[in-house]
Amino acid sequence: MGKKVEPLTESYFYILLCLANGPNHGYGIMQRTKELSAGEVKIGSGTMYGATGNMTKKGWIVESKGSTEDSDRRRMCMN
Repeated sequence: MGKKVEPLTESYFYILLCLANGPNHGYGIMQRTKELSAGEVKIGSGTMYGATGNMTKKGWIVESKGSTEDSDRRRMCMN
């Protein structure tokens, strides 16, 4: 049986759009989403971390190590 096809939610769309230019952390993605949508779309922290967790499980994105100056932040990148 094939993979289940599901619609791309607005949150997933903006997260992937933000990661298209390279790795970013959750807060950065939330801020960039606000910029890209001219303030129309705001991803809250609960939505952000729930969505990135689900997207990681699906293999759409992966967690990457941060650089030395922000090594405490989890950074996500497209898989």
